[in-house]
Amino acid sequence: MVPTRTAGGCRRFRQRLVDAPGLPFAGQLTADEVERAHGGECISFRERLFTPLVTLWVFLAQVLDPDPS
Repeated sequence: MVPTRTAGGCRRFRQRLVDAPGLPFAGQLTADEVERAHGGECISFRERLFTPLVTLWVFLAQVLDPDPS
């Protein structure tokens, strides 16, 4: 779901992400979108449990978390 462009719509969308269990950005920012963003850069990564994509999702979730610790 794409949020409305109003401040209230952005706040509601942010709150839904904060309230979502797990990694809420996994459904919003897909691997295909990230690959398209760096498509021409010839970037490769080793196979790891925490891939760069998972690390990005976790980072974004931490940024939104109201707990600053």
